[in-house]
Order: sequence, then structure tokens, then C-alpha cells
Amino acid sequence: MPYRVPINGEEFAAEAGRPWAIFPEGTEEEAFKTGSFRAYGLLVQEIASKVRVFVSHAYWNASGQCWVERVSMLESQRSAILGAAGGAEWRTLYDTTPCLPTRGRGSREGIPFMGHFGGGRMALLDAQTLLLTIGDFGFDGVASVEAQAQNPVTSYGKTIAINIAGGSAILFTLGHRNAQGLFIDRSGTIWSTEHGPQGGDELNRLERGKNYGWPYATDGTDYGTFSWPLIKPEAERAFQAPVFAWVPSIGISNLLAVQGDLFPHWRGDLLIASLKAGALFRARLRDGHVAYLESIVIGSRIRDIIEGHDGRIILWTDDETLIALRPKQGTSGELLFAEKCSGCHGSENRIGPNLTGVVGRRVASLSGYSNYSPALLHWGGVWTKERLDLFLRQPREACPGNAMDFAGEGNPADREKIIEYLITTSR
Repeated sequence: MPYRVPINGEEFAAEAGRPWAIFPEGTEEEAFKTGSFRAYGLLVQEIASKVRVFVSHAYWNASGQCWVERVSMLESQRSAILGAAGGAEWRTLYDTTPCLPTRGRGSREGIPFMGHFGGGRMALLDAQTLLLTIGDFGFDGVASVEAQAQNPVTSYGKTIAINIAGGSAILFTLGHRNAQGLFIDRSGTIWSTEHGPQGGDELNRLERGKNYGWPYATDGTDYGTFSWPLIKPEAERAFQAPVFAWVPSIGISNLLAVQGDLFPHWRGDLLIASLKAGALFRARLRDGHVAYLESIVIGSRIRDIIEGHDGRIILWTDDETLIALRPKQGTSGELLFAEKCSGCHGSENRIGPNLTGVVGRRVASLSGYSNYSPALLHWGGVWTKERLDLFLRQPREACPGNAMDFAGEGNPADREKIIEYLITTSR
């Protein structure tokens, strides 16, 4: 498309004295990691025939020798943007304050530019209000004089509510380190995921005006140590605690609440993506708390996640690939058996007998199962392919009086697949 995010990485790279590029691990000087001077978040808003595209990104102020996090907005007709017609112009919606220096007074000790601590996720509170997460860029009171996340008059370590029409902004929450995920569910609950230091990745429920404690409250520790130096246990009750925390950390990224119909058993659950773990974590919520987590291994570092219009869960990975998740359909005999039969006939005896090895076995003869109906006990004979097909098609007609609560499988192809699967369990 003929639109380029208005990020001035070349100017920043000129200051750094090296190319604007991602270098192999360990080959770039710590002072200026130019690869982390980047876009942080992307959000698209559709309003009738119009589209607004919001991008959060780093921006270098050459005259002040400092940088900000900026939100730029592109607005045009939907047909023009999707048709790559060009002509639309970016405008600056919001800049963080103050401008953070890389040298001298007010700069950070050690690594002056921690661009990967930018946060930058966005969500819409309403049609004219954008919610933005902003990281503290490592100005945490340990590597800097001031803990930016606890200063209510600066932008860093906060979530900010921005008026789209005029660009004015107000503080929404404070006390954040690096919020990498943001999602507002249908009930209006605002969920956020946040990187802790060494350990202590967080799932937070954001409420306007609340303080989430960083850097005075965390479940993580400083790198290479067993504690975090600024912890204030006596003040912890004044801060909003996370809904859930991961120790050790999972390299948390974005999240969503499942709202479509494609995954009905997941509806309302949170899907939380991770970088370090290369997995999704499905969080079942009960009364606002995480009842349990299910780890779903993907095998790639997951940078972003969204629910498509058709309900598919779409993942964007650090391999620059898209992965789409959908429920596996029952097209094989094993899946059809799992869907239609395993509830009563599992790997062990349940309401019905275990069907492993049923083909070639005498009817109603499984040792250890005592609940056969009189009708099956008197039916006799051996389970052959033909007899199974007859029984599965209409159990009540094939053997009148049997106790199986199953109306039958009318699809001959599906019956054949189920029987072929049962044959494989008999070998």
C-alpha cells in the first residue's frame, strides 16, 4: 500500500551512528539499539464508509536530542485505503511528554534508549476516545533518578485516553512498566497484559484512576538478583493488584476475549499470547478471577492476536507469518468417534463399554463391563463391519430394547469412517 508510517528512524540512526536495522543478537552496541526504534501498535477504526488507521511509534526530535512516543492517524474513505489509491495524509494525534533525552541531564543510566519498553497498544473506549498504553522506557527509578510511572504529570508508565477529534489527552491509569496487550470486551471490561522485570508478567483489569504500583509493587525481580530494589511492602495495599501474574515470566504480548461463535466453548475466555513461551494461554474467568489456565503450544513467538470476522483466531509471529486457528472438524474417523461416541465409550468403561478392539469381538462380551442391556445380551453374534454399520445407522431398530441413548448416524460416509477407525483399534 502507498502509505508509510511517519517514523523518522533514519534520523535516529544518524544520531546513533549506525544503520536503522535489527542486528544479530549481541552484535549491536547497547547504547542505541536502532532496531527497537519502531512502530509499537496498529489499530483500525471503521466508521460507515470511512476508515481511521492509528499507529503508535517512536519519533526522534533532532533539535532536542530526545524522543517521544507518537500516535499518527490516517483517515480516508475505506475504498480508497483498501484500493491503495493514496492521497490521504498522516496527521499527528498525540505526543508523549516530556521528550526523553539520550544524553545528559534527565537521561537514563546504562542503556539510554530502551525502545522495546514502549507499550503502544491501543483500543477504543468509544467512537471518539482512544486508549493508549505507554511504557516507562526503563525510566524506573533504578536506572533513572525519577520513576516515571509514578509521576502523574508525565506520560510514561501510564494508559492515556485521547480525544480523537481534538487530540487532548487525560491520564487513565498509572503505575505500569510495559503494557503489551490491551482489549476491551463486550461488557466494557478493559484487560491489559504487562511485562514484569525478571518474572512477574501481569494480567490486569484497568479501572480509571487506579495505580498499578510499578516500580514499587511487582512479583518480579531485578535481572540477575532475587529481589526488586524499590519494593514497598507497606504501601502495596494502596496499589491495584494484578488479576494474575506469571513467575517465571512468559514474555507476554497481546490478548483478546473470545466473542464469536466459532469457538463456543471458549466464548468469554481470554486468549493471552506469549513470546518466550511460544504459546497461547486460555484463561477461564469466574467472578473476575482466573479459574485456570490452559497452555496451547504454537511453537512461535506470538507478537499479536486478533479474532477475525469469521471467528478464526489469527496470530502474527516474530517469524513474520500469520497463523489462523479454527476448530478441527470431524472429517477423520478418530475425530468423528471423539465427537459422537467417546462421551459414553471412552478409553475406559463409562456408561457404555470401551470400544477398543470391538470389531471381531462377540456382542456384549467385554470383561469388566456389567451394564449390558438384556436386549444386547440376547442379540448374540460377533461385531462385524456390516453389523456395526446396521447398528450405528439405527440402534433401536437393529436391536430393539437396547439401552443406548443414540438416535443413529444417518451419513453412510461418516459411519464408514467411524468403523474404519474402530478397526484400527482392533489390530
